[in-house]
Amino acid sequence: DDFLRLSYIPAPNTIYNDIYKLEPGHYMNVSFDGNYSGPVKYFNFKFDNIKNNYSDWVQKTDEYLKESVKSHLVSDVPFGVFLSGGIDSTLVAGAMSKILDTKIKAFTIGFNDPKYNELKFAEKAAKRYGLELISETIDIDDTSVIEKLISNHGEPFGDSSIVPTWHVCKLARSHVPMVLSGDGGDELFGGYLSHSNWMKNSPYNYIKNQFEKKNYYLGFRGIAGYTKKTIINKSTNFLDEWYSKFSYSNENFRRELWKINYQNYIENNIIIFEKAHQRAKKMSRLDYAQYMDIHTNLPGHILSKVDTASMSQGLEVRPPIIDKNILELASIIPKDFKYNHKNKTSPGKRNLKKLLCKDFESDFIFREKQGFSIPKYKWFYNNNFGYDILLNFLSSGENKLNLFFDKNKISKLLDDHSKKINDNSNFLWLILILGIWFNQNKDIDFN
Repeated sequence: DDFLRLSYIPAPNTIYNDIYKLEPGHYMNVSFDGNYSGPVKYFNFKFDNIKNNYSDWVQKTDEYLKESVKSHLVSDVPFGVFLSGGIDSTLVAGAMSKILDTKIKAFTIGFNDPKYNELKFAEKAAKRYGLELISETIDIDDTSVIEKLISNHGEPFGDSSIVPTWHVCKLARSHVPMVLSGDGGDELFGGYLSHSNWMKNSPYNYIKNQFEKKNYYLGFRGIAGYTKKTIINKSTNFLDEWYSKFSYSNENFRRELWKINYQNYIENNIIIFEKAHQRAKKMSRLDYAQYMDIHTNLPGHILSKVDTASMSQGLEVRPPIIDKNILELASIIPKDFKYNHKNKTSPGKRNLKKLLCKDFESDFIFREKQGFSIPKYKWFYNNNFGYDILLNFLSSGENKLNLFFDKNKISKLLDDHSKKINDNSNFLWLILILGIWFNQNKDIDFN
């Protein structure tokens, strides 16, 4: 149920009974005779904004980033860098070019569909910093590696960007055994589109918009509900609101999907989210969003994806932006220096973007964030990859999807999507992943 909600299974849970993940920032003591103590939380941080002028924060960010990149370059083997052409990977590549006096190999993936292809930005960054750019263009509809990737991960994992991530890791490993990446910049400096949506769509802004539209009834009703909820929660940040903005499916939807015998597994709260929320609920709106992402999505989703894809190729990936010193710097930078409310298309990572202003034009720096996405919606149209496999799972009766879920509900989602009534691809993709994982683990006792 966690997987169908989030697209991954957050720590400490796993898909297996009585097997748990050690949460980030925790340790356990385990002796050779099998006795253990813990887990014990050893690392935490809090946001503590310090006043300073903007240029000072930009300079500090530059210093901390270069120091972190330098420390991550200590290696006995050849290395390179992932370069998507986005803000974070460009900053890491640029820092490497200033530290090293040798030509650096940079690796990127392009797509044969121009709608999803950002190769030109990687080429521009490589040219600016004198990097040797090694690229590969992949067929955006190539699904040949999906089953292998699901097997590599060990449990259901539903981020479709693991496909291009696997390809860029394979490309890099054919040249070097270690690379640096730009992972973590969005979480530490408020760069996700979800952060800007969280900021814009707050209950306060909803109420304000209702009054501006002269919807006074909805405005006063919103004030009453917001006030009551704030008093009960002792906070203006609500965990149910956070879930609603970032879940792939709500409780009612999943209740319709699960067979009656399994509906007791549906839960409102997830352990790691609840614990992070309790620590963060009194923070500002942006600090709350960043804190939640750093403690949940970053380790359980983003880093897990890159770890699995890279290690399946024998490639080591080092992310210098999530170095402890940069994390602590990000926690004290005032939010106005990280997030520019006046920029409607690209408000986050304000200080990081400032670092690139001397090297790149505004259309490179302030373009709308795209991400490493692929058009999985196509895969669930009639006679395409996802459609055919799911239909086979449902009709054969052998796949465990039919044990746990209402296959008529899944068939309806698939049919509506194929007829372009609704785009159900995000959820159908998760069902597909689960079905393939069931097929790969037929020897597991699911009773």
